[in-house]
Amino acid sequence: MYEPLIAMAEAYYFKNSTTMCTTLLDKCYKTTLTESAVRRMTHMLSCNTNIIEDKYHHKWDTGGEYWLKYHECLLDKDYDKEFCDRFLSDRCKEAKFKVIKTPRLSTQILKTLLQGHSNVTIVHVFRDPRGILFQIMSENSDQAPVSALRKYANSLCSRMRDDLEVGFKLASLYPKRFKLMLFEDFEWDMVTVFKPLFRFVGFPLYRKDKSFVEAISQKKALTEYIKETGNKTRPDSSQQEVLKMTNINPFQWRKQIDVNNLKIIDEYCGDLYIKLGYNVYANVENLRNLSDWSSYGADGVYPL
Repeated sequence: MYEPLIAMAEAYYFKNSTTMCTTLLDKCYKTTLTESAVRRMTHMLSCNTNIIEDKYHHKWDTGGEYWLKYHECLLDKDYDKEFCDRFLSDRCKEAKFKVIKTPRLSTQILKTLLQGHSNVTIVHVFRDPRGILFQIMSENSDQAPVSALRKYANSLCSRMRDDLEVGFKLASLYPKRFKLMLFEDFEWDMVTVFKPLFRFVGFPLYRKDKSFVEAISQKKALTEYIKETGNKTRPDSSQQEVLKMTNINPFQWRKQIDVNNLKIIDEYCGDLYIKLGYNVYANVENLRNLSDWSSYGADGVYPL
């Protein structure tokens, strides 16, 4: 299930039992909704799907096969919502594994889920804050002054710092049920990452699943190739691995990030890089050189 909390906190995340915050604007508010958010996750885990609001249905295309059928059921005037909810709930109860994705819970709240549900396994994903902030500034270049970058960096890395501190404790307390991972690992080589990841959650990766992942990876590489070159001719097989390594490199921001902006990000986030498993760069030459200067730090803390 994709984003079951989006209707409750579209622009916020639940920091603790009494606080909601924005990830980028450094604003927090007192709330009484955290308990409701945890309860909603519990409902999802128990396949109680009748709590899904209409506002949530716009995410239908990212939730899997039965989520798509559920959406189509809702659009069909021959069926009422109660019928469709029952269909989705029945399919959910038949499933051996239930997968939920949400970026709206801090690791402090995830601790509550681990404590209350012995059958829950959680993978918490971090991304290099330099890459996140580069993307945000690039997408909002006309309205993102340096003062905004300072605010974004301070807020983002404050959250990441808190999540990492608690995350390390959870990984130690629940080594078979809680895992920290890096977003870039998925981008870099999904096929290699998925097998141990599936093993961690207790799900076998079959040959057809591997082929599906490979197809997705290749499609992403081809999309990036067309976007960067404007060449819509499909590359031949000898170019496939080159495409994967050059166009799906999740650290491409290193080639483009403004050095002055990087210094600002370092000011607020510099202590996190090595802890998260990323590298630091002594000079611009190392920063720009993706071939000879690794993006991962020596301590790589998240092997599966």
